Amino acid sequence: MAPATVLISGFGIAGPALAYWLARRGHRPVLVERTDGLRTGGHAVDIRGTAICDDVEVVFDDSVRTLVSDGDGRVGVEFERGASREVDLVVGADGQHSSIRE
Repeated sequence: MAPATVLISGFGIAGPALAYWLARRGHRPVLVERTDGLRTGGHAVDIRGTAICDDVEVVFDDSVRTLVSDGDGRVGVEFERGASREVDLVVGADGQHSSIRE
């Protein structure tokens, strides 16, 4: 199976965990988060060493505006602020009231 580009919307615990495992399997995860940086509050989670994925692209201060399937298995993604791109898969890890699942 060829490496897939996977857009993950949401930077809670699920998004980075999924990104970590996708990268370890040779895929290209991209995390997008609407806040402008890492959150410093909340429950303490200690992440060190190999859990820090240097090979995961993280986009802060942006969110998905629209998703369009191209009919060939790829998804066109238009963002609120950034440039559009195509990915192989989109995952909504942005909470109970996910805009992706909407």
